[in-house]
Amino acid sequence: MIAKRRRSAFFLLLIPLIGAAFSTSAQSWDPVLQVSAWGTAQEEGNWQLVSRIQPGVGLEFPAAIPGNWDARVDYVLNGYKDRYDQDFSREFYRWWIRLSGAQYELRAGLQKINFGPGFLLRPLMWFDGLDPRDPLQITRGVKGLLGRYYFLNNANLWAWMLYDNTEPHGWDILDGHPRKPEWGGRLQFPAIGGELGFSANRRYVRFNPLGELFIEYPEYKFGIDGRWDVVVGLWFEAVTARQDLQTLLPLADPYQQFLMGGTDYTFPLGNGLHLLGEHMAVSLSRDFSLWDNPFQVSAVSVDYPVGLLDRVSLFVLRNWDADNWTLYGNWTTTTDRWQLVTSLFRYPRSSTVAFVPGGSTTRNNYGFGGRLMLILNL
Repeated sequence: MIAKRRRSAFFLLLIPLIGAAFSTSAQSWDPVLQVSAWGTAQEEGNWQLVSRIQPGVGLEFPAAIPGNWDARVDYVLNGYKDRYDQDFSREFYRWWIRLSGAQYELRAGLQKINFGPGFLLRPLMWFDGLDPRDPLQITRGVKGLLGRYYFLNNANLWAWMLYDNTEPHGWDILDGHPRKPEWGGRLQFPAIGGELGFSANRRYVRFNPLGELFIEYPEYKFGIDGRWDVVVGLWFEAVTARQDLQTLLPLADPYQQFLMGGTDYTFPLGNGLHLLGEHMAVSLSRDFSLWDNPFQVSAVSVDYPVGLLDRVSLFVLRNWDADNWTLYGNWTTTTDRWQLVTSLFRYPRSSTVAFVPGGSTTRNNYGFGGRLMLILNL
């Protein structure tokens, strides 16, 4: 852990030095500070108090070679307390340096990578854990190199190489390998009046079911997605994940398949009532052509702007196989500098609600409860 922190600090110290090496002209600094705090009360007298401070700085500087150079560093300090425990943590949230031009971008460091048209239930959530209920949209980053090229016909090509990302992301259950790289790419292009995308990724999975002996094997993911805006918005995401583990675990199901479809529409009622819905089916099977052990989940989001500063929203999730519901409602007031979010929720007590990976602001919630959150952007 100490070695990792030293490596991160070393790379962060290099960022201004790289800028000075490329140009002696004035540099553009963009310091920001976000301070947030929230309290949650739940049934049976349970409660949580959380504080989060995130200072950051962006750096832009012209280079002696073609292209634009910029960098970003964000640090986060978290405090947590409930009726049984308390904790404090600090870590780098983002650090990266980027070279970009009119049709390309190359970014290296600890960064956020996400894609796909989904909003609530996202099979293509390969590298993030964004939660639609989370006003802060907190998610861990991944360390690596990302390149993107933008064609003149609005198509774009992605390629990435990631390293030392051991913690699971998105729908992953098992850890990644700390010393074997993860790589993949994506092609997105106009098609049939909308957009289509093809994505692929390869990583090594590493876990120790026996406590001492580690098992390692490759995992391959393939995805296709599309979006069209006709009378309503329409989109889909389909993903197949295959794990080469038959020789190690002959009875395991090597295929995991996701299929999600969604739609949205803004009704001309008052200030505009926006309704969004998605349905997803998931299967674990021994063969690609089979659809075994399926389970399904549906999610609906409704939001309405009450005025210039206020918005009310409702998130509903139905787990059909577990026969339970999740309800989450927000009243949000937003100004230039601060945001106040008042929430009421009802979660099932079963952990099967984890179809939507819990963000840092919604984790550990269950039963009936409420939350009050204040966010300051300085």
